[in-house]
Amino acid sequence: MNNYLEFREKIREELKKIKDEEMENLIKRLQKDAYYMEKNLNKYLEYKRIMGSIKISEVIKDVNTHRDKQFYSESKMTDTSKGELMLVNKYYYLLDSYKPDLVLMTDTYAKSVNKYLEKNTYRWFQKMVEDAKKENIILYSVSGFRSYEYQKELYDNYVLKDGIKVADTYSARAGHSEHQTGYALDINTSSSLDYFEDTKEFLWLSRNAHKYGFILRYPKDKENITGFKFEPWHYRYVGIEVATYIKKHNLTFEEYYAYFVENR
Repeated sequence: MNNYLEFREKIREELKKIKDEEMENLIKRLQKDAYYMEKNLNKYLEYKRIMGSIKISEVIKDVNTHRDKQFYSESKMTDTSKGELMLVNKYYYLLDSYKPDLVLMTDTYAKSVNKYLEKNTYRWFQKMVEDAKKENIILYSVSGFRSYEYQKELYDNYVLKDGIKVADTYSARAGHSEHQTGYALDINTSSSLDYFEDTKEFLWLSRNAHKYGFILRYPKDKENITGFKFEPWHYRYVGIEVATYIKKHNLTFEEYYAYFVENR
């Protein structure tokens, strides 16, 4: 009996040693990721345990951008002091009273009822439009600033039409819309039926938008992070330096914000 108990205890110690080594190796792999954040270590480990064979880079990305939680769960008010770098999405919201410093776009730059834009965003949008025009590319806004009330009406109508589950894939709930920041706009269209991604205008924007401080806000194959389907027409002003970094490293704004804004 004593031999058996000693053997069992030895096995337990060996198994614990293996588990400790595996944990140590996992932590080292996590720490090697470019966007690792020490404060999230326990969350990374828990998420990896739940998700199993998921890649380390996916663990880091998902946890950093709060995708270990359900959309619209535990939402908190965004930090508006961040200005053009404030994040508004399915985890961060604006109060119904929030209104940016807006200017009215002229008909040259806007062809819609939502013709207001944050003033610095408008200045850079004008420059982008004029430079694009020199290459026979015509760009204009079809939707700029939207108030909380307008977004609520829009979203509610989509829910009546398609139901909450589908509406949530293409329309933001009131307070969670980037359009309320004044830094976002839809260029040339807001309809997937127009296949804007197949146009020369979209190609030009893909190559040049970052030079004016704009990013494609909801890229293809990033739906899991952004929470929205691919919108080739939706652009967000974040400044030239940030837009260039995001494009170079193929990041979503959520990923950039988590590591370079919220983590600072």
